[in-house]
Amino acid sequence: MPSEIPDAGDATSWQSGRLVFRMQRLGDVLQQINRYSSKPIVIADPEIADMKVTGTVVGGNVSGWVASLHSAMGIAAIDERHRIVLRRMR
Repeated sequence: MPSEIPDAGDATSWQSGRLVFRMQRLGDVLQQINRYSSKPIVIADPEIADMKVTGTVVGGNVSGWVASLHSAMGIAAIDERHRIVLRRMR
């Protein structure tokens, strides 16, 4: 299977205040987003780490992006005191 070649614009989008993801593993996306999040975002259900994510985080709006996971992917985000925990909605 051929490997995906990243889009150059996506790779440098962080320089303009955006993080762009196209069909990337949620676990990998979180590694990048956690660099800009005020609280670490962790995955409670390991099976969701492999879910593919497409989207954009604009202007450091990590909380808006996390909220979109609920409607788009059925993932609940539990905001705890020192972290945000993601788990599949049951």
